[in-house]
This record gives sequence, structure tokens and C-alpha cells, in this order.
Amino acid sequence: MGQRPKGLPNNCFYYDLADQTTYAETAELCADFAIRKTTIFVGSLADDLKLGNVIYRTAVIDVSGKVVLCSRTAVQLMTVYSQHNLLTCRLSRWMADELGLQNFPYFHGENSFIPDSSPQRQQAAWVCSRWYSTMRAYANAVLVTFSQADERQPKVVIRVQLSVRSLTTQLGLVREFLLALTNVVQQGFKELLPSSTCDLMVPANLPKLTALDIPQVQPAQLRQFIYDCFSEDVCQLAETEQMSVREATASADYHIRPPRGLKHRKSKTD
Repeated sequence: MGQRPKGLPNNCFYYDLADQTTYAETAELCADFAIRKTTIFVGSLADDLKLGNVIYRTAVIDVSGKVVLCSRTAVQLMTVYSQHNLLTCRLSRWMADELGLQNFPYFHGENSFIPDSSPQRQQAAWVCSRWYSTMRAYANAVLVTFSQADERQPKVVIRVQLSVRSLTTQLGLVREFLLALTNVVQQGFKELLPSSTCDLMVPANLPKLTALDIPQVQPAQLRQFIYDCFSEDVCQLAETEQMSVREATASADYHIRPPRGLKHRKSKTD
């Protein structure tokens, strides 16, 4: 512990949440923090850090190399992130079920996040796909390198408790989901603006997977999925939690159900 892995550039940032010496001196403190478009990693500290009356539980790392320690748990941060996004954790759970996957990324376009364990577990750490550059195995873990478009900026390397195979597969899933999303967007674009064109690109940093059959989803299916899940949740909460319809409706909001408690309904094939 405390030793920088061999082979890393001298000017890169290196972090290992299991080793407090890699971030303690430079980290900023923020009791209440939110995931941003430049966030590359969200993970629980090996041990909670109590300073004054505040307990810091999670580190959020930015592509600039900045580290922020906050009091929210990783799952709370991801829940708030999902709450403010169009594509939610619930939708990722549905896509994973369609593909028979146990571990799956939280898909939110280019800013998707890969968990280091099942996303239903509270202690999962999350790796962002947007700024991913390279990876290599290291001491029963993986060193993941993140970089900005400006190559003059220092890279960020984080030690993650994942195998190369698992991370490669999940990054590949993000790429496949992006391809499927571009198909949905283009269909909707052609429907609304048939005289215009829409050119979409899939990032080149994501690995390709072979022999993966992604179901072709129509925009109408996504809308129906939202309606079905919402109605099912309202009925379930009203019955099992003895809530009023109004209380159940508020609690069943499509965006705010945390990843570990998500419910889904299998889509019906035509």
C-alpha cells in the first residue's frame, strides 16, 4: 500500500480508494455533492472518514484529477443522478433482463457507468464510460486510465476491483446500447423531421462485442415500458405498504426508485 504501480507516467494522477495516502492530501470536502458530466469514478471509501460532525463515505473523481469526498453513499449519488436523467437505472435493469445479464452498466448514453459488482448492492463503485481510455490487469484488480480530448492534460489512473474481462464486456455493452439508441433516435427524428438528416456517432474508445443480439426497441415500446412500470408500482405500493393512491403515486415516481430496489416488467414481443 502507498506504492505507485510501475509503468505509470510521472505526470498522471493515480488513485486507489483502498489506500488513503493516494487521495487524502489533495481531496476536497463536500457534504452534499452531485455527479457531473466530467465525473469518471464514484466509489466508497475503504473506511468512513469523520471530520468534525461530518462523516465522509464516498469519493467522486473528476477527469481533471480532482477528488471530492462527500457524505452520501455511492448508491445515493447514483440514485440522484438517475433521478435527473432521461434514461434511468430502471431502464438499464430492463435491458439487462432482456439479455439475461446479472452485472450490467447503468446506461445513460456516453455518460454511462459500469459497477464493480451487482448494481443492486449498496457498496458498488462506478466507472464512467465516456472518459475511458485503456486498462490493464494489476494485483487482482484493474488499472483504468481516463483521458481528456486534449492530450496535453494529465491522465487519471484508478485502481478498480474488476477483472479486465468484466470491464471490457460492460464497456462493450455500453457501445451496443449506444448503437441501439442511435437507431431509436434516428427513427424518431425521421418521423418528426423527414426532410432533415441526423448523423450520430458512437465513441471509438469503447470495445466491440461479438455475437450479442440486442433486441430492436421502438420508441413506442420505451414509452409503454415507463407507463407499465409506473402503474405496476402504484398498485404494488398501495397494496403492500397500505398507502393512499396519492402517496403511492409519489413514491412510485419512475426516476427516484434506487438501483437496489428496482422493479421491472418484461416486455411483450409482438
